Amino acid sequence: MFRKICSLFKRFNQKTIQTKIVSQPQCSKSSQVTTLPKKYRKRYPLITLKPSLITPQNKRITVTPESKIRFIGIGSAGQNILMEVANILPEQDYLLVNTNLISLRKSSFNTLHIGNSPIGCGPDPLLAQKAVKISEPQLIEAVTGKDIIVLFCGLGGGNGTGIAPEIARLAKAQGCQVLAFIVTPFYFEGNKRSRLVYFAKQKLATTCDICEMFNNNDLLRLADTITMGSAIQTQNDLIIQRVKHYLGFTAKCPVSH
Repeated sequence: MFRKICSLFKRFNQKTIQTKIVSQPQCSKSSQVTTLPKKYRKRYPLITLKPSLITPQNKRITVTPESKIRFIGIGSAGQNILMEVANILPEQDYLLVNTNLISLRKSSFNTLHIGNSPIGCGPDPLLAQKAVKISEPQLIEAVTGKDIIVLFCGLGGGNGTGIAPEIARLAKAQGCQVLAFIVTPFYFEGNKRSRLVYFAKQKLATTCDICEMFNNNDLLRLADTITMGSAIQTQNDLIIQRVKHYLGFTAKCPVSH
């Protein structure tokens, strides 16, 4: 997915410049920066990344030293975010949930394969919802006994869109507090994904105690300043900061990688 996004950026590229990035995380060995045409610069001016809160502002997460917290990454996007969180907050309870068994085998985290198909649901959230029904007892067991469930996923595809609202629903039914961090797709990924985001977002807004949304389109606004890899890393660092804000972790988030 990352390579596909980078290739789309290169289509818009008019010139490549060399730059030295200060106080921004570096994820790429190359110092090349992708520059968008002027019409896209006007559409996506340079901004500071900021999440959108889609749940009521008066809701809170209650955390105590005895709170049992489980971090759950859903799908490939959730797995990528979970890896970043685990680097900064080690020795926590992490779980990966996916309909794609092959993807789970590549992970060192605890994993839960749901559904009957080893190849996953692809971009179809309805298939993911069917997988949830098949594996509902295992999902209930995964959230039982926990005080707080923290979800990470990308919306617009199959796994995140279909599974995340269902896990949030099951967790609430077991008396857990639910904190979710979701990432929405780029505009050029199509209207279908945007429509799927809308319905999944509505479900998460009603089942989560707190749900913050990060719009990938905001990363395009950084394309004039830093590489796409650095922009994604900046967003991941922001997600980690928000996790620490709500849960009270004091581990420091590095400015470079």
